[in-house]
Amino acid sequence: MTSTPRHAFVETLRNDFILLVPILLLLLVSAASRRKNIAVGCFLVAIFLLSLIFLDVLISQQFGQRLTVSDIGKFGSYSLTYLFDFKPLTLIAIASTLVTFCCAVFCVWRLLQSTRISHHTATALGIVVAVAGILVWNMRETGYVHYRLFQNVISNNQTDLSEFRAYSAEFRGTLSDPFEPICSDAPRLAGPLVIYMVESLSSYHSGFFSGLNDWTPELDKLARENLALGNFLANGFTTEDAELSLLTAEYPIYPPNTLTDGGNTHFAGYWAAKDSVVSAYAANNYDSYFLTTSDLEFSSTGEWADALGFETVHGSEAKFYEGWPRYHFDAAPDAALVERIIDVIQGATVPTLIFAKTASSHHPFVAPDSGIRSEEQVIRYVDRQIGALYRHLSEAGFFETGHLIVLGDHRAMRPLLGQEVDRYGYEKAYTQIPAVVIGPVLAPEPKRVDTQFSQVDIANSLVALADAKACTSPVRGMIWGENASAPKYTLHRRGDHRNQFSVFSGDRLGVVTLNGDRTHFEGADFEENEAADIVQFLNFKRVQADAANSQQ
Repeated sequence: MTSTPRHAFVETLRNDFILLVPILLLLLVSAASRRKNIAVGCFLVAIFLLSLIFLDVLISQQFGQRLTVSDIGKFGSYSLTYLFDFKPLTLIAIASTLVTFCCAVFCVWRLLQSTRISHHTATALGIVVAVAGILVWNMRETGYVHYRLFQNVISNNQTDLSEFRAYSAEFRGTLSDPFEPICSDAPRLAGPLVIYMVESLSSYHSGFFSGLNDWTPELDKLARENLALGNFLANGFTTEDAELSLLTAEYPIYPPNTLTDGGNTHFAGYWAAKDSVVSAYAANNYDSYFLTTSDLEFSSTGEWADALGFETVHGSEAKFYEGWPRYHFDAAPDAALVERIIDVIQGATVPTLIFAKTASSHHPFVAPDSGIRSEEQVIRYVDRQIGALYRHLSEAGFFETGHLIVLGDHRAMRPLLGQEVDRYGYEKAYTQIPAVVIGPVLAPEPKRVDTQFSQVDIANSLVALADAKACTSPVRGMIWGENASAPKYTLHRRGDHRNQFSVFSGDRLGVVTLNGDRTHFEGADFEENEAADIVQFLNFKRVQADAANSQQ
């Protein structure tokens, strides 16, 4: 990711050595101590610290994320269920690795007990190890632009904790929204609307959107024949972030300390969201459906969808999915969701708004039609379901008045590809997802738009087309109509650094680090007043969400 493998290796070692030092010291105590309870205790603590390092590496390799305290709270209770989503051979490999690790640990313990080094030798070695650790730690390059990539697991979590820091009462009183909207008349949209949000669908999967892989021929064909948003950004790194952005036109800016509550955001601060896509279309007598094959209890999704105003909220428990095989999150395959959407459309007697969330392409990647564990095969499967959905809707005459929006929820939770970094830049590579719009009004002719838009702009534009009033601001754009305009700034809640937001403005990149009253902005080519406004906007939204959350 940094294109400097030798430098990256040295910097990673320097950062991890501060953890290796206490591990080595604990092993020295285990070898020198004549009291078995002390020897065993120190040895177990050393193994625990070493396990944290191994687990951090494993998660980085599999998910492109780091091991964080918040994720332990979010996924800890689900981890066993998640593990059993792997194929039997993979489970055998995992079990074999654990057995091998335990055997190695036992052998090391026996070796330490048989060595029995003297206290003087252990002390001398301990001093050497400690001094070396201090020297190496102080040599690390903390000013390097990608320093956070090299931080050890403890240091990374400590840095992320700045997100938890609350605002003082005095500071809260100084905040206001610097980005007030400007509104004008807009045309009203009629006809049914389906928003089909595909789990982990990323631009790097698509030949049309990135040229890096050719795994989505059905999506690419639709993109060439309709409206394709070729520079489209996810506003966060989780499915909940995407749902919030796509349905409320709000950025996923949560209150401080949110992640301590069960390790998840639970849509904190946005349970009474006004002017949502749901309420806007309900005012025009639309029936509204929130459909997914996934578990609605995960992240409180079902309760939040109810609170948002959806008339029908169906998840994995729906009778419609009985008889279908189940995968992670107890989800039936995407093919079942496509059938459910068609079932609703065919039975509709009034205009319908459907928000559909898929699950088949969630990590671990297991293709429902073949059982093959392969990211490519899974993406090809979900791509075929996109094509099937389009054909079913087309044959039913849906596109005479209706619109279908197909897009990803967030970039796949996989390590970045070097080609992505070369094409988009490191920070922007984490945001890139496809978006295709099909329908007679919003996509009357084939067109590729490379203006920068995001999920928030989709929601803002859909609300405008329901209300016949377009409201834009520096952080919310309008994609369609005479008043179409891109936002000046687009925000992305980062998954690699949980205490930061990336800010994209044309070719400019900024980063906001959350730290209570000391929240600050870094970025070249931004005017001082711009940086101040962006920071104030984030601070204001966090405080506003905090107040709303405390009233729930």
